[in-house]
Amino acid sequence: MAEDRSIAVDLLLTNADFVVTCDKAHRVIKNGAVAVKAGKISAVGPSHEIIAQYRSEVQLDMSGHILMPGLVNCHVHAPMTLFRGLGDDLPLEKWLFNLIFPAESRWMRSSENVYLGALLACSEMLLGGTTTFCDGYFFEEQVALAAEAAGIRAVVAQGILDFPTPDCPNPERRFKRAEEFLSGVNQTDMIFPALFCHAPYTCSPETIGTIHSLCRHHNIPFLMHLSETSEEVNSVKAKYGVTPGRLLQSLGVIDRHCIFIHGVWLDDDELKTIKDRGSRLVHCPESNLKLASGIANVPKWLDLEIPFGIGTDGAASNNNLDMFGEMRTAAQLHKGIFLDPTLCNAAEILHSATLKGAEVLGLEPLIGSIEPGKYADIIALSLKSPHLTPLYDPLSHIVYAAKASDVRHVWVGGKQVVYGGTLLSVDVQDIIDSVEKLSREILKK
Repeated sequence: MAEDRSIAVDLLLTNADFVVTCDKAHRVIKNGAVAVKAGKISAVGPSHEIIAQYRSEVQLDMSGHILMPGLVNCHVHAPMTLFRGLGDDLPLEKWLFNLIFPAESRWMRSSENVYLGALLACSEMLLGGTTTFCDGYFFEEQVALAAEAAGIRAVVAQGILDFPTPDCPNPERRFKRAEEFLSGVNQTDMIFPALFCHAPYTCSPETIGTIHSLCRHHNIPFLMHLSETSEEVNSVKAKYGVTPGRLLQSLGVIDRHCIFIHGVWLDDDELKTIKDRGSRLVHCPESNLKLASGIANVPKWLDLEIPFGIGTDGAASNNNLDMFGEMRTAAQLHKGIFLDPTLCNAAEILHSATLKGAEVLGLEPLIGSIEPGKYADIIALSLKSPHLTPLYDPLSHIVYAAKASDVRHVWVGGKQVVYGGTLLSVDVQDIIDSVEKLSREILKK
């Protein structure tokens, strides 16, 4: 009997119609396979080659599916799923100050509510193919616990503002609160702590400088909403005499630690500074459209080669956490604005939701593509639907045709967390029941 020289692995995913690797070369493998061992990708290639080289007690036939990396949602306020649909068709400032901040003050003082809202968000994201998200909110320790329970990878950024917040009623303690968070949440292969300095209109130069210094000291991301609306730009100019971007430049806080969210009203000089200093951007097209904040000049970001990811923003302003819908909007929006169908092509947008998104979060060596050595964060899209038939170009299908509901299987770090469209890690119906009960209380008030 011939000696079996194949390599033993923990999982073999074989016979996928396509493996869309999302690597830098945009490699797509027809009839592809992936080998996984100890939570990481051992090999990817044509099925016949992988099957010949590797063996596993767990071998799954992925015929009729696309295998691709899990999506990276670069900006979320996960607990705000509790406010989904609570206030629509309002401009950002009125929505935020008249509705959301008061609701948070009333309902997010409870860390249990934060945990529940975050767990609902994690469930929605995993079922829709997102395997990593970047969150910015209060009680972020609870968001980390929810992410761990659901089995999703997360950057958890503790929110800091200059006025009372649910987990820091005394703003004089805001820096202490940031330090408490950083000492209480340890980085693991699943959880990555960061700080979220809300915006230039809610944080003073002192706050911005101090929080940025903490991020630099701990070598963690510094998150901030930046130039989201024209009203923000005008209010900052009225107070400080410069635009938000130039204010940050004068404070010396634009560097490789920074992840700036929205950037709708950044001008060319500000974008060049962001590029030159190694900062990154996040595009949230659907939230920006819904709040009438404006439309970021993403083609300019691409021209300048500024790394950027895609985010849904919170469910209170989107109103879902569907990264497939976000990709489709991002790809189509700028074509219509600039009357150029070549802008923001499918490959560029898909990269922004996978490999580039991972780069924005500082996680590109670990996730974002199906390549040997990276964590096996993999999703399987079923192709057995009328809206995905016929299939000529899998990248086009993922961006322009696929839906979150097409996700059938999800692995995070090689562990299957979604099977056949069912979340395995937590009881989704129990979460829904708990949120519906709480929502009735919210509606009464």
